[in-house]
Amino acid sequence: AKSDNPGKPAAQASFRANAPHEDLRLPQAGSIERAFTRGRVRFIVTDGRSHKSPDTGGSASTALGADQREWVKRELLAARAMPWTVLTSGVPWISRFGSDTWAGYAAE
Repeated sequence: AKSDNPGKPAAQASFRANAPHEDLRLPQAGSIERAFTRGRVRFIVTDGRSHKSPDTGGSASTALGADQREWVKRELLAARAMPWTVLTSGVPWISRFGSDTWAGYAAE
């Protein structure tokens, strides 16, 4: 759910209760981003919905929010020591359809 969606708390609670997942970075804040290691692979999973601002197409538009964006940068720098790193998002990277994409957040 987008950051201003009134259903956000219910959607996040449902995710935490029903979706198998690793430990969340900031569960008390409602975020669902997380990072974990399996063998020699570091996985960084972003939350591209909880902190999303309106898509204005400008550089101020954010899908991650400032705090999560800085966390992703720190995770990527730390992951350089790993042989493999997988950065993933529940929001499609590339899509021509719908508003639930990264298309309006080119600065990120």
